[in-house]
Amino acid sequence: MKLFSESSFVLADGAIETRVVYEFGRALGDAETFTLLRDADGRRILTEIYRSYARIAAAHALPMQLGTPTWHAARRSTDDVVALNREAVALVREAIAPLAIEAVVAGVMGPAGDGYDPSGALSLDEAHAYHREQAQALAAAGCDLLYVQTVPACDELHGAARACGETNLPFALAPMLRADGTMTDGTPLADAIARIDADALARPWHYMLGCIAPAHARRALEMLFRSAPHVAHRVIGIKANPSPLAPEELDAATRLERGDAETFARDVLDVAHTFGLHVVGGCCGTDTRDIEAIAALQPRVERQS
Repeated sequence: MKLFSESSFVLADGAIETRVVYEFGRALGDAETFTLLRDADGRRILTEIYRSYARIAAAHALPMQLGTPTWHAARRSTDDVVALNREAVALVREAIAPLAIEAVVAGVMGPAGDGYDPSGALSLDEAHAYHREQAQALAAAGCDLLYVQTVPACDELHGAARACGETNLPFALAPMLRADGTMTDGTPLADAIARIDADALARPWHYMLGCIAPAHARRALEMLFRSAPHVAHRVIGIKANPSPLAPEELDAATRLERGDAETFARDVLDVAHTFGLHVVGGCCGTDTRDIEAIAALQPRVERQS
């Protein structure tokens, strides 16, 4: 698969986990959608979700990035790391095959622990050792891109990046951010980018913003462009939440937080247009309504200078 160019608009998928729980009524432990690979009904649900997003890309003739259901599909959560990650990549490819879209399958990796709580995050060396197994498994399974998301602390993000770098696949990092533009361990996004980019073994293809409300993303990017314009261009995409809640509030939420799909799409696309982000999709709480609205309204993207 030839990866998309840095000048074309790419539609990303929306939520998987919250749709599994709220739309399909299937309980999940700690957003571990890989557990659905273990039974026929779970695989049916995942196939239906991925195909629903691919249909939108096909209808609008847009390339699409789809993330595998492999968040936490690593050693702390399963003894079948290699098999589950292989099956996840295969399921996504099989689900979207009938649509014949231009697609990038992103092998999703998450933190070893709680994505909202940095207190239990791994050190750089621990993270390098821990995330290596899943990174290698996803690479061997044939994904196009590794995608490390919702990691709360810079040391663990850095170690995971090193593990990804060893695969020789392109990879992207989408750290968990607060509304003030810092990771949840307090590291400013600009500092995290500069630190990781300076390590030749860990330098990603690009960075994205994930699991963040459009208003919070705007604030974080304004701070990034103001404090570190020399690295701001490294952020090229966003997968946004419709909820304005902070990470800790989302973690404690007991109901689905969402609003009007067109309003959300306009908000996230306005951020994308302002800051030159060209990979745009949804995270927790989004579904086909939001991704359809993004596809229908997507603008020409120019980077802020």
